[in-house]
Amino acid sequence: MEPAFAAAELVDMYEDKGRTIFPKSTWGSLGNLFRATYPASGIEQILERYFGDARLKDALTTVR
Repeated sequence: MEPAFAAAELVDMYEDKGRTIFPKSTWGSLGNLFRATYPASGIEQILERYFGDARLKDALTTVR
């Protein structure tokens, strides 16, 4: 079975989709004092697009 993506393609994903995954906050670091630095929605959206409903147990190699 072949992997869906090469490591270089996943690096490209982060470079290409980085603004969606890590949006800039209008509040700066003070606004993040009591919550996560980045919302999960950005990374969840990208991971859903790339991997669908695949789970870590579906990985072709051991994931630690």
